[in-house]
Parts: sequence; C-alpha cells; structure tokens
Amino acid sequence: MDVTPKANDVLILKPDQTPEFPLCSNYEKPTIIPEFFKQYLFASLASLAPKTVLAPIDRMKLLAQSQNELIRTGKLNKEWNGYMDLIKRTNKHEGVFSFWKGNGAYLFRYSISSGLGLTVKDQLHRLDKQTRRNNRSSFTDSTKTDKNSTENNKSSNSKAFKNFFYGGVGGLTGMAVAYPLEYARTRLGSDLGSKRKNNREFSGILDTLKKAHKAEGIKGMYKGFSMTVPTIFLYRGIQYGGYDTLTKKMDMSDNKLTGYFYKFLIGWGIGIGANVLVHPLNTLRVRRVLTTGENKKYEGWIQQFRKIGKTEGYRVLYKGFMMQPAKNLGTALVLVVYDYLKQI
Repeated sequence: MDVTPKANDVLILKPDQTPEFPLCSNYEKPTIIPEFFKQYLFASLASLAPKTVLAPIDRMKLLAQSQNELIRTGKLNKEWNGYMDLIKRTNKHEGVFSFWKGNGAYLFRYSISSGLGLTVKDQLHRLDKQTRRNNRSSFTDSTKTDKNSTENNKSSNSKAFKNFFYGGVGGLTGMAVAYPLEYARTRLGSDLGSKRKNNREFSGILDTLKKAHKAEGIKGMYKGFSMTVPTIFLYRGIQYGGYDTLTKKMDMSDNKLTGYFYKFLIGWGIGIGANVLVHPLNTLRVRRVLTTGENKKYEGWIQQFRKIGKTEGYRVLYKGFMMQPAKNLGTALVLVVYDYLKQI
C-alpha cells in the first residue's frame, strides 16, 4: 500500500499534535540559525538611526555623570551650572560636532549589544518548550473554572519572570561581548579636548583601548564591567521583559499605527522606570572607568559608594538622570522598530 503523501492530501491534527512528515524525503526541519541572523540584523538596524539622532543627549548625560571625577583630576575647572551651561560651554570649547563625540563607538557597541541582546532573548523564548506549549494551547477553548483561573495567574507570573530573566540574560550577553566598546565610548565622551585645539586625550576607539591596555592590561579594557553585570541585567530584564509582558496580548488588528504608538509609550515608560533603579549604579561605573591608569583608585564598589556619599552626597549618583527621559525615546523606538521588522 502506497502511503506517500500526495499534493491534495490534507493533514488532520489533534490539538496536542505537531506536524511530522517522516515519509517526505525532501522535508527539512526548520533551523534557528537563519532566524537568529535575521533577528540580529533587524535589531542592529533598528538601533542606528534613533541613537545617532539622540547622541548629543547621551553625551550630556555622560558629562554630567563624569563632572565631579573630571574636576578631581583637573580636567574641568569648575562645575556646570545646569544643563544649559553644560551645553553652552561644551559648544564654546569643543564645537557643535563634539556633541557626537564617542558616537561611533556608541553605535558600534549598541548595534552589537542591543542586536545580540534582543536576538538572544528571542531565541531563549524560541527554545523554551514550555513557552511553545503555552502558545499552542492558546488556540484551544479557554472556558475556565476558578481553579483553572488560579493556574492561569500562576502561568502569567511564570511568563513575566521568564520575560524578565531572558531579557536580562540577553542584555548581559550582548554587553559582555561589546563592553570594550562601551569603555571606549565612556572615555571618548568624557574627553573635554577638541581637535581644533589639538588637546584631545584620545584620538579614537583604537587609541582609547590601546592606552587602557597599556595602563592595566585586558582588565583596563573591561574596567567597570563587574558593576555592569547587575546594572545591565536589571535594566534589560525590566526593559525587554516588561515590554514583552505588556505588549504580548495587544490587539494590532484594528489600527496597527495606533498599536505601535502604544507600544512605543510602553517601551518609553518602562525604560524610564528601569533607569530610576540602575542610574546610580551606572554613575559608579562611569566614574570608575575614568580612574583607569591612576595610582589613587577606589578599593571596591562599596568603598566607592561610601566615599562618594560621604564627600559629595548620594544625590550626585543621579547626576545626568534628567536626560534619561529624552534618551529613552531612542531606546523605545529601537524596540518598536525591531518589533515591526520582525513582522516583515
């Protein structure tokens, strides 16, 4: 008896079955590798334009975070009297294009860290058998009893935790690979010299990393990374996980433009909320990076935290935070553009 599937055959599956074609010699199971690279490309492309447009805001934030460390080392003679003074003095001494200083390293770093982070996060979801099982069961009839409703709540909590965890792992993976570029971006963005005065401390990414390696070896290029581990895990976990959790069940059938706008607002709000938590940690990291090659160094994160609090007050750890809402516009746009590109 010939059981080879014909062109007009219809495959009937039970709700808990998945299609298998053992008799089709030309059938190939889908692989995640092409999908992985496609998602990486989309995530990288989604990050380039928004981050370039908002690069001046990011540099103002970075300079505000670095201010006291720059004064301590004699690179800045007096404090900036607010953000307008910071902008005026930067433009006067360095020129208008200095607002994009370090943007090349930032784009390179962000395209790698965000591209890899979003891709790893999505692939973890893809490989999670429980997530796929839940997705399949969502097509079945959902008439529930009180007991089943409680189980649904537990399942929702489990999904939210997975979204947070996978987002954190994805973000940390991307940053671990791209951290030397983040180090270079921090040093370049905090460099108050200008080309026209020929007094820049660093001439570019390679020069920055070369000097860090000369001063402290490979550890110099990863200076501050130990604080980045909890910072980026919390930040990306909240940002990616919160975005996935809150937008997963959105109905995009009526008006897709409105739906993406709401997604943008969700991504923006979550990003701001996450920064409230992690901004002080990031300020500690930025200030630690600026001590590369110095004899007088902080002995540890706790000692640095206490020393800054005792001598300057803990409020300085939130310097630059007022720039975060504007900066997070770009981050939210990256998430929405990536979301859109995945549907193509």
